[in-house]
Amino acid sequence: SLVGSEMCIRDSSLTVRSTGLQRVKLFDTNGRLLSSVIATDGTEVSVSLANLVSGVYLVQVMADGQVHTHRLLKR
Repeated sequence: SLVGSEMCIRDSSLTVRSTGLQRVKLFDTNGRLLSSVIATDGTEVSVSLANLVSGVYLVQVMADGQVHTHRLLKR
């Protein structure tokens, strides 16, 4: 897990906060890239989940030159 990072979902939007945050990518379970958002301020990224059906997705977080992948369940 990322040290000092947090993820939360609110109003069909995924927000990722972390120090040294560079980019957040969202994939479906087939590995298809659905969204890629650059962290312009280096601390926070919001990714829209509004057009996604319920299911499991993979969130790839790049921060401080490291890549971490998390499973996301959209209800």
